[in-house]
Amino acid sequence: MYTNTFEEFFRITTNMVDENDYLKLSSILDIAQNIAGDHATELKIGFNEFIKKDLIWVLIRNKVEIVKNIHDPKIIKAVTYPLKPRFIEYPREVLLYVNDELICKIHQVWCIYNIKDNNVVSYKMDDYVSNHPSLFDGRVKKLITSKDLTYIKASAQSNNNILGNFVKTSVMVYGDNDLNLTEYKVYTYTPSTAWGNNDTLTISTK
Repeated sequence: MYTNTFEEFFRITTNMVDENDYLKLSSILDIAQNIAGDHATELKIGFNEFIKKDLIWVLIRNKVEIVKNIHDPKIIKAVTYPLKPRFIEYPREVLLYVNDELICKIHQVWCIYNIKDNNVVSYKMDDYVSNHPSLFDGRVKKLITSKDLTYIKASAQSNNNILGNFVKTSVMVYGDNDLNLTEYKVYTYTPSTAWGNNDTLTISTK
């Protein structure tokens, strides 16, 4: 039996899926962040407890692995557990299930920020760490940025209009940390200007 795990159910609404009725990546990240906050609250290390000490939780990294893309999900069960801290990093994982079938796993890295002293601090977490094994290998690294790529070409589909663009801001690695420039891969990019709902961006390497 694993210790310090937390389970919660989320009803999927129309704004959480794309035009093809598949769960959006943004919805996956929202679910993961929400359950992490709810679990922290249950453990008495949530926002209300921390803000009294001038502390807040800050999510600094996510790694998402889609195990199975489920069409038109209605209810998602999320399970989360905190892992052993690494210096000032506090990792946590979230597992998403549909009908008890694992569809996605997320590795989060959180830190604790002192809003009064304006610095990142450590916090004793021995009593809150779960004995659940990590489902990811190694440490989740920083998000890759465009300056780490030799060349990237992007095409954005917005209201059926194809727009060409060179990406000069940060991109989020979707899946593996290591980028092989000889492979075609899909990444998620948040544009600096607003697009319409369900707009997508595909970034390929050359």
